[in-house]
This record gives sequence, C-alpha cells and structure tokens, in this order.
Amino acid sequence: MKEFWKDIVGFEGFYKVSNLGRIKSLKRNGIAKDTILKSKTDRYGYVSVGLRRKGKRTWTTVHRVVAFAFLPFVEGKRHIDHKNMVKEDNRVENLRWCTNEENIRWRYEKTNKYKIGIRPTHRSTFQVRKTINKRRYHVGTFKTLKEAENAYEEFKI
Repeated sequence: MKEFWKDIVGFEGFYKVSNLGRIKSLKRNGIAKDTILKSKTDRYGYVSVGLRRKGKRTWTTVHRVVAFAFLPFVEGKRHIDHKNMVKEDNRVENLRWCTNEENIRWRYEKTNKYKIGIRPTHRSTFQVRKTINKRRYHVGTFKTLKEAENAYEEFKI
C-alpha cells in the first residue's frame, strides 16, 4: 500500500501523519531532515507520540491523529475503534468512528462467543438480561443458547 502524508491539525508545518499510522517531524530550524517519530505505548496499550509546539509537548494517541486526518468525522460518534482489535495497528483502513456503545458491543462480540446480555451459568444453562433505557431486566434462564438468543431478541417491556 502506498503511503500518503497529511498535516496534523494544530501542528501544520511541524508534523505530518501517514495513512499507515506513522508520524514524522518536518524539516525546520534545528531539525536537519524529516524524521519519523519514536512512539511509546501508554498505560492503556495505545501507541502515542509527543508533539512539540512553542516549547510545550503534547502527548496524543496515534490512532486519533490518523482518524482526524484521514477519516471524515461522523456526527455523534466521538470514539475511534480498531476494527481488528490490535491497538498498535493504526492504519487508516483499520480505524472507524463509533459511539461508546458501538465500541463496547463490537469488542464484546469479537472477544466473546455469547451475545451481550447472555451469560452461561455453572449449571449448563444460559441467563438472559436486557438493558432498556438504563434499566436492566432479567429475561430468564434457558437450557440452550438458541433459546436464550431468541428470548433476548423477542423481549420487550
């Protein structure tokens, strides 16, 4: 894949970000040539870099910089999700705008073989709970996963 570079919003003329998730410092006074920045992993597992401007360093996550530069903003979606769930993979095709709820649901469904609201019990049954308008309802306990999924989908207040 070909690498494309765009200015970083707020740091135009100082730094650029690529569609592959790399950030470079541009040639200017005191810097002899364009340089790819070293990154670090923050305490949440995201890749971050320190960007300097007017003597002040700002730490920011690379996936947010890539998304703001290359993905059109979607109204009402403030979060950025890694589609393949690898936090170090900051390529633009691996990122998407989402809501907090979509992010949680996506992650849960990718890492768990059970749907949200369905939990296996120690008695080889499946317990179903559904949250509607911030209120949790116990739907019931079912012998098979299929019965539990149907009950979850059909439950209404």
